[in-house]
Amino acid sequence: MSEASGGDWVTVNCLSVNTLGRVRATPCMAFSIMNDGGLVATCEADPTAMVIHYLMRWIANKPVAFYDPTVNIGEGKLILAHCTSPTRMRGFNEQPFRYIATTHHESNTSVAPKVLYEPGIVTTAGFSSFMVLLFLVNWFV
Repeated sequence: MSEASGGDWVTVNCLSVNTLGRVRATPCMAFSIMNDGGLVATCEADPTAMVIHYLMRWIANKPVAFYDPTVNIGEGKLILAHCTSPTRMRGFNEQPFRYIATTHHESNTSVAPKVLYEPGIVTTAGFSSFMVLLFLVNWFV
């Protein structure tokens, strides 16, 4: 795809009724593989997330993850997960993280990677509403 078009970024609104209803599949595993290979593959056509995902991929010069955050107040945890997570977040030529092939959690269709990340320092980035502020946080997970 990228060689033929010269593109380096792809997105699809995979959870729309028109897309998921017609094909009963999600692009999760394909997007994970594309992210591992250097393309930026962002799910759900979320403009704010698309921009930060693209910028961080080129700033870091390695695959970066695109997450939907969930707070578990009872356990005091921030859960960051997404079905398109890359396995090569250490770098393109580094050992990939292991993963479990599972179904997409929201649609129970297709196949998606559940990446088994190891503890380490991560950088989380995000834009505020209307992309006025950029937030960058380094932390240990």
